[in-house]
Amino acid sequence: GGGGIQAVRKPHVRGRIKGCGRKGRRKRPKTTLLCLPSTLLGRIWPAERVAAGLKVCQLLRRELNENVRRIALVKRAKADVRADALIADFVRVSHLSVALKWQGLPAGLRCIAALKSALIQLDLRDVGLGNQETDTLSEVLKRCKALRCLDLSGNKIDAKKVDRLAGALGGCKALASLDLSRNKIGVTGAERLVVLGQCKALVRLNLMDSGIDARGFCRLAEGLVGCKALAHLDVSVNPIGDEGVGRLAGLLCECVAMAQLDLSNIGIGDEGAERLAEVFGRCKALVSLDLSKNCVWRWQAESIAGVLGGCKGLTHLKLRNSKINAKIAGTLADALAQCTALAHLDLKLNWIGSKGAERLAGVLGGCKALTHLNLNNTGLGEEGAERFAGALGECKALAYVNLSNNGLGDKGAQHLASGFEGSRTLAHLSLCNNGIGREGAPGLARMLAGCRALKHFDVSHNGIGDSGLEGLARGLGSCAALAQLKLNHNGIGAEGARLLATVLRDCVVLARLDLSSNRIGAEGAERLAEALGGCKALAHLDLQN
Repeated sequence: GGGGIQAVRKPHVRGRIKGCGRKGRRKRPKTTLLCLPSTLLGRIWPAERVAAGLKVCQLLRRELNENVRRIALVKRAKADVRADALIADFVRVSHLSVALKWQGLPAGLRCIAALKSALIQLDLRDVGLGNQETDTLSEVLKRCKALRCLDLSGNKIDAKKVDRLAGALGGCKALASLDLSRNKIGVTGAERLVVLGQCKALVRLNLMDSGIDARGFCRLAEGLVGCKALAHLDVSVNPIGDEGVGRLAGLLCECVAMAQLDLSNIGIGDEGAERLAEVFGRCKALVSLDLSKNCVWRWQAESIAGVLGGCKGLTHLKLRNSKINAKIAGTLADALAQCTALAHLDLKLNWIGSKGAERLAGVLGGCKALTHLNLNNTGLGEEGAERFAGALGECKALAYVNLSNNGLGDKGAQHLASGFEGSRTLAHLSLCNNGIGREGAPGLARMLAGCRALKHFDVSHNGIGDSGLEGLARGLGSCAALAQLKLNHNGIGAEGARLLATVLRDCVVLARLDLSSNRIGAEGAERLAEALGGCKALAHLDLQN
């Protein structure tokens, strides 16, 4: 017989299975509610291939013992087949992606061991693998010849456990994605991972925060030279220094498909930057680069120009918290002039000031593809805002802008408002903690009136007050697409709440409203309640004092 199945996207359904067996069966039992691990519902197997779907689901639930979701299963027939065979067939037909949690780990691994080559994805993040489980996993990996994705992040895997797994990993010829981040691999463990060179299909490797130093990475890089398809490499938060970066440069010469590279917080000095500058010109496929938390301020101007100037096709660049000052910002601007495809730029936590802003503004105006800009806490001030206003108006594709913590003041807010006025693409704007008061609110209102695509607006931790909100409210009424609004810590009272209530009636898609740490009171809350009754999408409302 066959079985029909239908997935229902309703989480948090727990408890006993209803509608099963003769006792307690309803008059018209069309569906049966089952509790299954949420990660097992990625795909549903064809009805004609299921002989005993109900029994398989019960067995999987008992073996894997995970968080549950709800599915509807039409039970049409019974069958007496071995449990292992049923589970294996279930996974093979559905190309199942299995994820385990700590509670069901030992039983789950035994269950997966019976699947042999059916498994294609295994997620074991943060399960606390012990020595016994590591040995069992090693045996499982030897059987899973079709395994493509393996996540072992956050398991405190040390050199001894890596030694247990190394042989099995080398045999996973189809492995395309491996995540070993947040472990304790160390030098010895990195040396054992040289076997990854046998995984010719490896495309993504994540080694973030794994305790690998320069010596360990140099040894590992020797093996990775064989992974010609490697396109995504994350070695962030590892103290590999200039020596390791030098070996990385040699690896990049071989891995010509490299597209995403995360080198944040690895201690790159001027010597390492020079080595990267020499090879980045050959990385034609590189589109995403993260150099955050490195000593960019120590690099020579030639190194900065070589690193960024060589990446002609770069679309994503992160340089967070890199101690970039106004002088370095000028050098950076000259290098970015060659990155004409740049779409995402993140310079958060760098004190570039108004002078650095002036140099960057002259370049960003020519970045026609720029969609995301993060200048949070960069010391722009009123003068810097004025410099950026004209450039931001020329970025017609800009959708995300974060200018929080910059001391813009009322004048700076007015300058920026004039730059964004009439934008058809701006969807996210954050102006948190900028000292914007009632004088800056009218300019923001004019800007909001023309930004019809705006979905997220954050002006929290400012001093707008009731008088400022009176002007701002008129602009908010034009934002029909607004989904998130943050006005917390603004000194808004009952009168401001009343003004806000009159315009929120038109924001039918509003899902999140934050008015916490204001002085709204009972009267203001009552007015808001009446207005928000029409906001059917509202899921989060914060009025806490």
